[in-house]
Amino acid sequence: VTDLVAAPDPSDPATLLMTINGQGVRQGDMDVLMQLNFGPKFSSLSKDEQDTVRINRESDTRSQMIDRVLLVTAAKADGIKASDEEVLGELAKVSSQLPPELTLKSYLEGIGLTLAQFRAYAGDQVLINKLSEKRTSDIPKPLATEIETYYKQNPEYFSKKERAQVSHVLISTENSLTDEQRAQKRAEAEVARRRL
Repeated sequence: VTDLVAAPDPSDPATLLMTINGQGVRQGDMDVLMQLNFGPKFSSLSKDEQDTVRINRESDTRSQMIDRVLLVTAAKADGIKASDEEVLGELAKVSSQLPPELTLKSYLEGIGLTLAQFRAYAGDQVLINKLSEKRTSDIPKPLATEIETYYKQNPEYFSKKERAQVSHVLISTENSLTDEQRAQKRAEAEVARRRL
């Protein structure tokens, strides 16, 4: 007889998703990163829409989370610390980049984060920035001729890919759909519209 174990509940913030160098990453950690990436729009989505976004962006968010954990771990291993003043500076920097009608408090409420969660994120960002500065400070700045040569030798990095302009998003429906199925189709269409 085999015991069947239920799949982890992705809506439970306590669900352990992965372990990186002994550090557990939970669904709540991924949700914080998703909310920061999408801003207030994410919190305004319905639960079904949020789940669709999570599924579509799961791989990118997971990669970003792995990078953050590894960089913060490396910073701490290098003895780098984030002072309260530096964290407050990071919070002030974010506040200064918000539209005039938003305060940091209202922004965080809009994306469903507490100040404590955002302070932790800002502290990690200070560590990452300091690690980057430490590891790159001895790299000489390139000469103008080196930049020009690189630009000419690598045009694929400096060109824009063609983009399509979409005027209509059509989601297939049939007359025999239930009200619930129609609502799901509307939610899918709204998610697609917001991505444009």
